[in-house]
Amino acid sequence: MRILADDLLRKVGIPFHPKRVISLCPSVTETLYDIGAGNKIVGRTRFCIHPEPEIKTIEVVGGTKKIHFDRVAALQPDLIIAVKEENTPEMVGILEKSYPVFVLDIKTVEDGIRMIGNLGKLTGDERTAGENLEVAGKTWNQLKDILLPASVLYVIWQEPYMVAGRDTYIDSIIEGLGWKNAASRLSGRYPELSPDLITELDPDKILLSSEPFPFREKHIEQFRQLFPRAEVRIVDGEAFSWYGTHLCKSAAYFRSLI
Repeated sequence: MRILADDLLRKVGIPFHPKRVISLCPSVTETLYDIGAGNKIVGRTRFCIHPEPEIKTIEVVGGTKKIHFDRVAALQPDLIIAVKEENTPEMVGILEKSYPVFVLDIKTVEDGIRMIGNLGKLTGDERTAGENLEVAGKTWNQLKDILLPASVLYVIWQEPYMVAGRDTYIDSIIEGLGWKNAASRLSGRYPELSPDLITELDPDKILLSSEPFPFREKHIEQFRQLFPRAEVRIVDGEAFSWYGTHLCKSAAYFRSLI
């Protein structure tokens, strides 16, 4: 057993070689598979959908906000990995009474890349994690500032309209690619906006994310009528919000946005 500090500076007792890991975040689950730790995962959320078909054999313990604690107990995990933004403090508080719970805090692309190395350290797959970390770092450096400067509003929800604001991973992606997040000057990480406020922000582009709200082509015309000056398009929500090794898989998509 070793004592490690997680991203919230909590000291957590972690086995040197954990064999039964539960991941409570889709990006973490995918990254664990990519660094060679997939065989250690015994539990996941229903939103952990990559990689297929391997992921379908892993027990589902619930969602990211609500889980079935009896399913967790039945799996007898020796490590649970959570993420501050994805999972609730109440959930972590209950779990940590019985299991080692390591909490990650991902707000920037750099945090997401660093997570790859941290997961390798947690699971003992440091060599493969290091290789993936290096590739992710190079990928991001090659992607930065590829887009023409433009004011962008990234919409994640409808009724009410909610957008990605500052201090979020999505904001870090937007700014890193060369755009300007029109919502970065607003208060709150995911502010609610009225149509009047969106008009006041006057974005050049309105990006409708495919998740968590499933924006579809039918919504494009709705936004075009409300905001005729802006270019409106659907974008891949996974590319903008999944971190870790998913960044490398999104590189070609980001280049296609030029």
